Amino acid sequence: MSTTGEKIRRYRRAAKLTQKQLAKAVGLQIMSISDYELDKYRPKPDKLQQIAETLGVSVEDLADTEENGEITIEPSLKELRKAAEGLTYEQRARFIVYLQALQDLEKDED
Repeated sequence: MSTTGEKIRRYRRAAKLTQKQLAKAVGLQIMSISDYELDKYRPKPDKLQQIAETLGVSVEDLADTEENGEITIEPSLKELRKAAEGLTYEQRARFIVYLQALQDLEKDED
């Protein structure tokens, strides 16, 4: 299985970019790119899109995949997806804001 972090590193190296160059291109700190490549954190969707565009690949190219090439979804994400299915659009929007706030809070604690 290849993780998103491993793929970011592989595609970055193939593009002959340093972590510093990639970070500057997408408006991040070098440490963020390092953390992504080490799978400490996952990039937010908008940053993943910027990284993919900078590296000349698709977001799908950077997704976690199994040996058979299928994109994997972590079990906890499957549970979140299932829980969100029963929510209205407005409830989903509030849920996303809540999750983003939690993510920001965790970053602040590190």
